[in-house]
Parts: sequence; C-alpha cells; structure tokens
Amino acid sequence: MTSNAREFKVKFLMSKEKQKIVYMEAGKEFVDVLLGLLQLPIVSALSFFATSNGENRLQAGSLTTLYSSLQKMNASNLLIEKKELLRPPCPPLLARLWKFSTDLNLKPLPALPATVYKCNYSYSCMDSVSATRGGNCRKGHKAAMTEAIPLDIADEDMNTPSSSGFVQSYLTFIVSDDLNIMPASTIESIIMLNKHGVKNLADLYSVDGKVSSEQVFELLRTSFSSCAVLNEVFKNVIRKSAIDHKV
Repeated sequence: MTSNAREFKVKFLMSKEKQKIVYMEAGKEFVDVLLGLLQLPIVSALSFFATSNGENRLQAGSLTTLYSSLQKMNASNLLIEKKELLRPPCPPLLARLWKFSTDLNLKPLPALPATVYKCNYSYSCMDSVSATRGGNCRKGHKAAMTEAIPLDIADEDMNTPSSSGFVQSYLTFIVSDDLNIMPASTIESIIMLNKHGVKNLADLYSVDGKVSSEQVFELLRTSFSSCAVLNEVFKNVIRKSAIDHKV
C-alpha cells in the first residue's frame, strides 16, 4: 500500500464453523465507492487489470482482445488520439481514487463552467444551454442565449455529507459476498444468516477491518468472474488477524 492509500473502515461477520465471511457491514463512504464502480468506464477497468501489480491480469475473452487491439493499433489509423479511447473521463467520485492507487490513473470529467446561458424565450430551453454567451438558441427560437444560469450555487450543497455521493450518511449497510447491498436491519441480518446456513449465533464473531483503495479495485476485478468476492479478496487477510479471536 502506498503512502497515499485510502482506507475505509468496515466490519466483517465471520462463521467459525464454515471459516468464511458471512457479510460485511460498511458505512456511506465505502458503499458510495462500490456503487460508483458502476459508473466506471469499462476501458478504465480493463486498463487497471492490465497493469495491476506490474503484471497482466486480464483474463482471456473478446473484450480483452478488443482492448489489446486498440493498444497495438497504429495512431495513423485513428481519427482521435488513442489515449482518448484508452483513458475516458470518469465521474469525480472515482477520479479522485487515482491518488490512492499507483495502479490506476483515472481521468476526471472536465470541470463545469460557473455559468451557462439559455435564451429567454421559453423555460423549456433549460435542457439546451451553452457555456458561451450570445449564441443562437439551440431549440431554434429566434432569440440569443443571453440569460445567465449560475451553476456554482449548487456546488456548496453538493459538498455536504448528506447530499454528496449516492446513499444516506446516517445509514449502515450490509454487503453480501456477491456484493448485494442493503440497509442494515435485524430482518436483513436474519435473512443473510439463513442464506448461509448459520443456525447458532455462538458460531459468529465480528472483525473490524479496513479496505484499502487497492482492495477496492481487487473487488472490481474479482466481481467479473466470481459471486464470492468478499471471501476471495479478504478471507485470508482476516484469518491471519483473527486466529486467536474470541467472541
């Protein structure tokens, strides 16, 4: 882990008898990142898998071949720079993660302008704005786009913990082995225990843990080929730290 690595605090519920992770409990910060992976351009994920830990970790498949062919293609065959295809812009939540991993360099989306403009003919033109003042209405009205709409007003609100990201900040979430995410509750816990065949609560113990930024992307890599990603990524790490653990 690098000195810039980001860590997310989580809790694992373990089964002694089955020697496996039953589920993970996590807060907003980690769940936001997990859900944010759904916004990650597939080529950015492929790029990470191709260079993770200095080795090629791409699995054989047509998508892998497509990515490799683009890497090898001569620039003279393309109408745009190759890096624009290999490194597309990513949502801000994920673009910030490049600071926490030496294996992945994500390109952030371009910053929004502080002000955009629309014509004053109709409110319906709100969905056809321009960053340039004075242009012709994009909806064909005979009016110039001079009505200013400031965008920075909403920025302050979006930076508050309750409105940024994807999920509510006051909730704790259960994350299952196959990355099924749900708000933590007694009922959901019972359902999860029954699913894993746990009948005796004395068989269970919890382990506080931390998920590094590198492990976030390892979860992503493993999720393409497995429905037991928590155990594949964390089981051995937890076992070493909890050999003498007692309830």
